Amino acid sequence: MRRSTTRQTTRWTPAPYPLRKDSGETIVTPLLRYELDTERGSAEDAQFAFAAGAARGEAGRIRFEGRDALTLESVRYTTCAGTG
Repeated sequence: MRRSTTRQTTRWTPAPYPLRKDSGETIVTPLLRYELDTERGSAEDAQFAFAAGAARGEAGRIRFEGRDALTLESVRYTTCAGTG
């Protein structure tokens, strides 16, 4: 199911929805709410990885608070190299 308006896009997906920045950060989430004009919103039950493998983990919620500003809630992360 997908709902969108001219100001806000709210996306529900049965499969994970990946977000990737040019700088290498990745967020994968099954539920994304994001306002395109303000760059604000949230991702629920998200997995994330920072550029160059600096850290990776999961968050109950990620809040997008404008360009290049995030707040992570209920976080587990590691700086150890991944396997596989």
